[in-house]
Order: sequence, then structure tokens, then C-alpha cells
Amino acid sequence: MLGYAAAGALCVGIVPYTMAFMLKTNGKLLRKGEEVKGLKDGDDVVEVGLGEETAHKLVDWWGVLNFGRGLVMLTGGVIGVWTALN
Repeated sequence: MLGYAAAGALCVGIVPYTMAFMLKTNGKLLRKGEEVKGLKDGDDVVEVGLGEETAHKLVDWWGVLNFGRGLVMLTGGVIGVWTALN
């Protein structure tokens, strides 16, 4: 029974993981989207003078953080299957 509880806790744990680690990056990405919302289809977007806060770098970092969410779910799934088979 402890294995099922651990698996369930890990699967539900993506919510606090998201709030603790990804909320700030998600907010920055949403603000970036608002910045380019008024552009027309033919307009070029140039990211000059933004330092480390470019949209490309934020999306790359979001991908790393989202990989961590996947690992949390994968670990919960493996523990659940392991518990069911034993």
C-alpha cells in the first residue's frame, strides 16, 4: 500500500512542482507573447538588448523544467507498476 501512496503522491506532485519551479518562467513567456501580439504577419521580431531574457532562452529553460515534470510522473508510474507486480 505504501507504494501506491508514493505513486499517487508523485503523480499529484506535478502541481506543486509546477507552482514552485515553473510559474516564474511561464509568466515571463506570457509577457513575451503580449509584447509581440500587436505585430503584423510581415513584421520581423528582433530581440536586442534583452540579455538572458530572450524568448528562445525562456522556451529552452521551460523545456528543461518540463522534463523534470515528466520525470516526476514517470517515477510515479514506475513505482505504481512495480507495486502492482509485487
